[in-house]
Amino acid sequence: MKWRRVLETAVLVVVVGSFSPAARAACTPTGFYVDGINMTAALVNPAQFNGQTLDATGCNIGIYFDDGTDGGAGVGGSVYGATIENANYFGIVVNGGGGHAAVNVNINASTIKNIEESPPNGTQHGNAIFYINGSTSPGADDSRTCGANNATTGMIYGNTVSSYQKNGITVKCTGVNVTISKNTVTGAKEVNYIAQNGIEVGLGALASVTGNTVSENEYTGLNGASSSGILVFGGPYFGGAYASNETVSGNLLTDNDVGIYSVNCDESCTAPSTPTNNVINGNKISNPDTSNISGCGSVGYQAGISEIGLNDMIKNNKISGNGYGPSPGNYCAVTTLLPIDTIGSGSLKQPNGKKFTQ
Repeated sequence: MKWRRVLETAVLVVVVGSFSPAARAACTPTGFYVDGINMTAALVNPAQFNGQTLDATGCNIGIYFDDGTDGGAGVGGSVYGATIENANYFGIVVNGGGGHAAVNVNINASTIKNIEESPPNGTQHGNAIFYINGSTSPGADDSRTCGANNATTGMIYGNTVSSYQKNGITVKCTGVNVTISKNTVTGAKEVNYIAQNGIEVGLGALASVTGNTVSENEYTGLNGASSSGILVFGGPYFGGAYASNETVSGNLLTDNDVGIYSVNCDESCTAPSTPTNNVINGNKISNPDTSNISGCGSVGYQAGISEIGLNDMIKNNKISGNGYGPSPGNYCAVTTLLPIDTIGSGSLKQPNGKKFTQ
């Protein structure tokens, strides 16, 4: 199925942003485990990191915020007008998975870049901004396992995100509630080693995704994958809660294999029996390229909007470009290019568009 591969991800100190511009910090273990590694961060739980550049070369994470799991204050902070660069796993992590206290972090007007291996490759890490209620167990992959349903909140506003290996902005797990607005997120263009996502919301997290510019997430390799500009996902098929009541509106999406992927799957990846009530409204989606070759198993798959859900609404979106087809032939028999694909959806409110059933 074409959905299968779009997804693939101690002692602490408290430091108040006191680095000089372009300082390279020491790497501190965080107790956040990914790939069996105790992730190190260049900066842990700062109250503020404003107007400075943090070079996280040699660290897994640029800035790590948590909920007090380490015994510190850990209730949030802010990043404003800063540059975070050169970590190999994450730029900024906000993790409320310990459930000790509500945590709020705002990331505004900042640049997060070069969050990747050197050279970039297909390993499933390299996330620029990452909000999660993740596991706190050394025996689990904390970036892919949801923990406590903590109140983890924040605003991600007006940032520039680029040179990420996997995802630009990621928000996931129940209890996470974030506004994602007016960010510019730019992928690596056509690459054959990884399927990137510009903005990802899933597994019970709640987000308003509005007014963002997301471009150049294009996968040209094998293994049944397509990149996406904005990905909303959840349900038992993905091992977590449904992503419901999400708003994706007023975004400009250019040169992404799939402009907006909204995929809520039951165990067999058909439409859920529980209403998801997501709204996809007023987005401008375009793609002149027909570069994907494997997103529908052994053939290419591209769509302006691709949807599985129940009681979702798609309205007032403008979709254009040769990359969104539609192509001739039976579904999945040739390269599949679709403006809107609702294969597998349940009840769908779509007052201003045709329901495509190829």
